[in-house]
Amino acid sequence: MLVSDKQEGNAGMPRDAHGRAPNMFRNAWRRISSAAARSPLLRAIGSLFKRFGDWGTQPYPSEVRRRLKILNVFAGLVAIATCTYAVQNAFMDYEKYKPIIAINTALLVVAAGLPLLHRFGPITAALTLVICEYVALAALSAYLGRNAGLHLQYFVAAAATFVVLGPERLRLVLSVIAVGAILHLVVWFLFPPESALIEAEPGLTESLYVQAVIVTMSMIAATIW
Repeated sequence: MLVSDKQEGNAGMPRDAHGRAPNMFRNAWRRISSAAARSPLLRAIGSLFKRFGDWGTQPYPSEVRRRLKILNVFAGLVAIATCTYAVQNAFMDYEKYKPIIAINTALLVVAAGLPLLHRFGPITAALTLVICEYVALAALSAYLGRNAGLHLQYFVAAAATFVVLGPERLRLVLSVIAVGAILHLVVWFLFPPESALIEAEPGLTESLYVQAVIVTMSMIAATIW
């Protein structure tokens, strides 16, 4: 039952029987989810992500399965972001950006096939993705320079590693985060724009930086959520 609470200066604001305001964000999310459920395209995308998230997790206990599902969805987002970068560069100048396209394509293959590695252990896939991502981001930054902002994605490790590897592997988690922080600083100091191996077109690095911010924030949000 909802009642009005005027004593705190919130006249007319609905309250439940315990004096708490309803969760507007939860209600908004339910409306969005309900609208999405009525869209055939969004239902198909959601079903695809669910199957990809379940891939390779069946042999493990529930808590481990939950982490592996998060990792699978994260890998799917990496694959989508990487594919976007590769297609964008391919349509600009294939010969000029061939190294960038090759790195992104290799990373795309790794991310798309990551669930296949779950059979070798609960952390094999996670460590494989970390190593490939770390190396790829450093290489891409060497080609495009730090102004492309790709090294921002090292920050994702600070959130994702705790969730995927679990707090019981604290030393490993902290080691992965520390290496990511070091690589971020290495990219910043060693790869200024004037030392980039590829001279990018005007406006490209700014566009890549915006994309890097969006990808980084989206991956952190998706991991925590």
